[in-house]
Amino acid sequence: MGSFLLIMAGFPFFLAGIFLAVSLVHRRPLRTLITAREKMSWTRVGHGFVAWFVPWFLVSGLGQYLFYPNTFSFNSDLATFALFVPLALVLTAIQTTTEELFFRGYIVQGASVIWANHVFLAIASAVLFTLPHLLNPEASAGGWLTVFFGYFVGTGLVWVVVSLVDGTTELAIGAHFANNIGGILVINMAGGAVTTPALFTVSEYHATLGAISVLVIIPVFLAIAYKVFKHDKASEPIFQSDRIDRR
Repeated sequence: MGSFLLIMAGFPFFLAGIFLAVSLVHRRPLRTLITAREKMSWTRVGHGFVAWFVPWFLVSGLGQYLFYPNTFSFNSDLATFALFVPLALVLTAIQTTTEELFFRGYIVQGASVIWANHVFLAIASAVLFTLPHLLNPEASAGGWLTVFFGYFVGTGLVWVVVSLVDGTTELAIGAHFANNIGGILVINMAGGAVTTPALFTVSEYHATLGAISVLVIIPVFLAIAYKVFKHDKASEPIFQSDRIDRR
């Protein structure tokens, strides 16, 4: 739990920095990093959460258990887990939302001032999102499979493409929270970037299974997000409607 608190401690300050930059320098509401509309859709955030968590749990979680059952262990200290849950929910929500505001909001809108090409914006955001994650132990353990499929494609490229298509970061905010809270509260990896008293702990990381899981999760995520739930269309993409001014 110590590593969790240490990593999460900086994100409230990161969020405050984004707020000050947007409100004081660019003189805009923080909401404009999420959507060009007057109000953000919490329903759409919930859709993103469900659309990512369901396939993540079924494919990545159960897949790990079916193929490598000996790596799973149950956390019998439920009292500690219960006390940890509210702390994990609040701090993880701050962390994932802050990253979305920065990588899928601020970076994309700022880069669109240089070139509003979707491919350029998607790749630029995904690359910048991947770089700090190279320091994670999972990146070292999984090598290029984890870096490319886990960070660049799975959680970097897909979420920014969805944000560009939707014109909002609402789906990405929900999906990012689902991805991280699943690894923090449900199935945690021993020796990973964040060690927590989750319900289950996995003792070994299997990069090949992780890469295959990502390739399965992505189409299921898109199908649930756009087929199961009614698509809430935005008026126009955020990077076009409300760009960040260079000052």
